[in-house]
Amino acid sequence: MHVIVGTGKTGLSVARFLARSGIDFVLFDTRDEPPAKNELLLTYGVDKCLFGASQVGILNDADVVVVSPGIDLRDEIFSGQDTSAAHWVSDIDLFVAENNKFVAENNKLSSDTARPVVGITGSNGKSTVTTLVGELLAAAGLKVAVGGNIGIPVLDLLEQPFDVAVLELSSFQLDITRNLPLRVATILNVTEDHMDRYPSMQAYRSSKQRIYQQAAQVVINADDQATNTEHALKISYGHDPRLDWFIESDSATTIICGRGYKLDTGKLHVKGVHNWSNVMAALAICQALDIDLHHIEQSLLGFTGLSHRCQWVANVCDMDWLNDSKATNPGATLAAISGLAGSYSNKAILIAGGDSKGAELSVMAPALAEHVGHLIVFGRDAHRLAAICPDSVELSMVNDLDEAVRLAAARPLPSGYVLLSPACASLDMYPGFEARGQHFIKLVQEVVHAAHA
Repeated sequence: MHVIVGTGKTGLSVARFLARSGIDFVLFDTRDEPPAKNELLLTYGVDKCLFGASQVGILNDADVVVVSPGIDLRDEIFSGQDTSAAHWVSDIDLFVAENNKFVAENNKLSSDTARPVVGITGSNGKSTVTTLVGELLAAAGLKVAVGGNIGIPVLDLLEQPFDVAVLELSSFQLDITRNLPLRVATILNVTEDHMDRYPSMQAYRSSKQRIYQQAAQVVINADDQATNTEHALKISYGHDPRLDWFIESDSATTIICGRGYKLDTGKLHVKGVHNWSNVMAALAICQALDIDLHHIEQSLLGFTGLSHRCQWVANVCDMDWLNDSKATNPGATLAAISGLAGSYSNKAILIAGGDSKGAELSVMAPALAEHVGHLIVFGRDAHRLAAICPDSVELSMVNDLDEAVRLAAARPLPSGYVLLSPACASLDMYPGFEARGQHFIKLVQEVVHAAHA
């Protein structure tokens, strides 16, 4: 019997997969009243749904325990369990096993089936690079399955045919995955995040590094040594011209260069050094998969980025307004304000705040001093952000995002920009970063309407 721990999106995808496969399972949630309890009982029945910590004994009867990434196995509920045992697995493990089975069965029929899997992790940029790689591979004529932490559980990908799978993988997913033979693996960057879950930065980095363990080839960001590895087959990118992929700049242009390929960044919709780094990562992954880069260039030039990632909203009060609500840690905000600085003649008005998750915010201070003219903070950890604000930067503390937008509009920095890049999670005030970003867009649209009234 399989026991599925967690009844969120991942857990339910595991239940659907096991049901399709005719495998007996039980759903177990440590909460007495999980959000979809009544629906679960109606769908699977009382015998297959166990709720509350008192039901933890069911784990002793399991042949396989499938753990959702949101479950923290350090919780005292699991203190009597050997969570390192081989039968404790993730949905990624089930996906890999099923994909390997498909390949083996098709190759028996003399079919040259590979179905390679690409794994992408990092503190920031995962979703952007995962989406971009998916679009580029599709432009090359491949059937691409894109999923994982990006929103579509990996087991749901098995319901449609595909030639290659591109998976966004979080550190939480990597922690609980035992078998991950990737064709290409990359860590985009490692900056402080999830310090409420990891005891140290080294533990967090080690979690990310798990993605390399069984990879056939790796792509590393040479500008971030935390992504490095001793892997024999690796493609590197960064600012150093000795790398496989690098950025070449003069007073007029910035060019992405790599193995006989050059691209003027001025032709890209996505702006900023951090986004060009994402583009290099995506091109390096495609190169590792033997894709003709010239053949996919039009798809790359058409890529506009993702919502809530330095997303342009409007120009009003002689300022661009950008929604970077997905920046839920200091590293993401640091990348945004540093990467966008060269695109504007004035400094930024930065709106930040929320739940910092115990992260060290002071790493942003030098960039704030250099690139920000006015820092507006709100949310649970507004005081922590205020404490690291340099004296040279104007500081305002407000109650909420509504007040922050009104203040930014009332005191513009002409030829500059307003950037919502919170450096914090949103859960103190919003259901998620998407809701925070949508609220910001709505508020900016109100500023636009007022300006033209």
